[in-house]
Amino acid sequence: MSKYLSPQSPFYNEFKNRAYSVVTEKEYGKDHTVYDGAPCEWSAALGATHTLYCGDSHGQGTRPAKLLKTVMYVADSTNENNEIIIWNKWELIPYKTIRS
Repeated sequence: MSKYLSPQSPFYNEFKNRAYSVVTEKEYGKDHTVYDGAPCEWSAALGATHTLYCGDSHGQGTRPAKLLKTVMYVADSTNENNEIIIWNKWELIPYKTIRS
């Protein structure tokens, strides 16, 4: 099931004008929406180039990501000083840009 941003989302105003891609992870076959640009300056400084939208429910939201053609690195955690991001590698089915 894809997670597309609706106008009721608390993230709508932040992301409505950003280009995005819908990617499919190989392991589970689920679609995910990934927006251009890091979610914040802190994550951009640590290498994030995209924002993974995870949903609007409690405990969801967005995560920093680095999107390539066949893999995406998703922020999993940080070290105790928040100086480096621990990246989790997701294998992808090659993506298609929906809007640019």
